[in-house]
Amino acid sequence: MGKDSVVIQTHERLDDLHRSGLMISQDPKQFCFGIDEVRLTGFAKVDRNEKLLDLCTGTGVIPMLRSAKTKAMHLTGIDIQADSIDMAKRSIEYN
Repeated sequence: MGKDSVVIQTHERLDDLHRSGLMISQDPKQFCFGIDEVRLTGFAKVDRNEKLLDLCTGTGVIPMLRSAKTKAMHLTGIDIQADSIDMAKRSIEYN
């Protein structure tokens, strides 16, 4: 997968995370990440051989931002909202 094959729905927008060229798909009619999530990534320390689990990840902004700041072994986001999970998966594929 790559940028050309990922579909961003017409009701969504593609936002620049301003970190390592990462982009994230969001629906402005649902919760969109803000400064709180960005600041949280500065406090969540993950070393080289550690793993990160983000519960209620939404569109996956915290694992995506941490991926640009760490050499963690594995980053995982979990959510129960199907629309958010779908956007997170497509954002990962896009990046």
